[in-house]
Amino acid sequence: MARRLNSSLAFGCAQFGGAYGKEFPQKEATQLVAHAYELGIRIFDTAPWYGNGVSEQRLGTAIREAGIPHDQVRIHTKAGRQNPNREHMFDFGAPGMRKSIQASLKRLQVDSIDCLQVHDPEFAPSMQQLAQETLPAMSAALHDGQVRGLGLTGYPLSVISDMLQHALAQEIPIHSVLSYCRYSMYDTTLAENDAFLNTVRRSGSKLIAASPFGMGLLVPSVPPAWHPSGAELRSACAVARRVAAAGGVSLPRLAAYFSGSAVEALPFAAWSETPQPQHDGVQFAQDGEHDTPLYTVPSLLLASASSAPELQELVTAVSTPLTPWERAVTAVLVGRHWLTFDAEEHLPFQLEEGDAPPLTADEAFAGLDVAMAAAVQGRADRLDDAEAAYDAILQHVDASLAPKLPAGLFGYLGSSQRHWEGKEVRKHWEKLQTQPIDTAMLGRYVQHR
Repeated sequence: MARRLNSSLAFGCAQFGGAYGKEFPQKEATQLVAHAYELGIRIFDTAPWYGNGVSEQRLGTAIREAGIPHDQVRIHTKAGRQNPNREHMFDFGAPGMRKSIQASLKRLQVDSIDCLQVHDPEFAPSMQQLAQETLPAMSAALHDGQVRGLGLTGYPLSVISDMLQHALAQEIPIHSVLSYCRYSMYDTTLAENDAFLNTVRRSGSKLIAASPFGMGLLVPSVPPAWHPSGAELRSACAVARRVAAAGGVSLPRLAAYFSGSAVEALPFAAWSETPQPQHDGVQFAQDGEHDTPLYTVPSLLLASASSAPELQELVTAVSTPLTPWERAVTAVLVGRHWLTFDAEEHLPFQLEEGDAPPLTADEAFAGLDVAMAAAVQGRADRLDDAEAAYDAILQHVDASLAPKLPAGLFGYLGSSQRHWEGKEVRKHWEKLQTQPIDTAMLGRYVQHR
């Protein structure tokens, strides 16, 4: 049965600002937004950082030119990160937040923003500033009617969790929490961190899993030069691209379906509801960690597309089950227990926990693409059973490779090799040749989690 996820699929508009190195004319942006709306997508995510305001401007104009009523869509934007000049790139102070909101309202051509998210708060000079200036400024904008909802975004789950607890303590409602690149084929941290999931659940926030393609890691082309991933992960993704090509399947489709399998679809109207904390905020902030996990799953999958065919593939990927052959190829990448994974019966899929291996993925999985091509030639792709298709692939791998396959290509990696937590934050402060005000904060967010 087809899974209907369009109501829980959001469209990322970073590409409108040239985030991936391509100029995006207004005409193309308008056509793409109109097409997304026709496909049932109702939530659009942007930020001042994407092209220094260009993405917001393109999106606002696109919605107007496409004749889409504002009350039929939600526009999510951000504040805190916007200036390409590194010395002025981040501004989480109250005046800066207010200025950013005013500029976004003008570029988006709206009277109020549906959801204002703080953008990459891990780069703030201190948690004190985030708690005493950023959150209150966002709360004031909510009460003034400039925004209708508040959200947090970021890469390290720890900083988002800390901000959520400060918001709970100040009784500031947080409507959404966006975590990018943390629930993908190569990194399932979002499903593994019980403390973080507890905090989100107790706050009443809706969880957004963003970037199923890993900001360009899980697409046929090589990732952009600025991508912060390490050599080990890049090596594994290069193998994944070769395996998918040899197997005759679309890697983006596998990636989108994998991440979409974690999403619990909610009706569009649910995104207008006020968050309902499930625990007293002040008491929860004082209690700290809780032993009993209250597992929550994402309510929204955020992904980007640069053309109508890409968008159509994305929508098809998250709404149509994989074929047995596609499922078998996915299991080669993420582990054999994917073959028995059922999103309706299980909690979100988790990669196996691994130590740093002695060989790179290129070395350890050399010849896997050749084995995949041989399996295809043997008509394994026509098998109507995923486990049988997987076993057909195994018949073509050599003896040295076979023991590594049960954990999958990405499961083979050590857990610390699957992400780049802290790398960008440390680089930012090193290039500024200074230190954040709160050096303990820097130490907390650059460690692997």
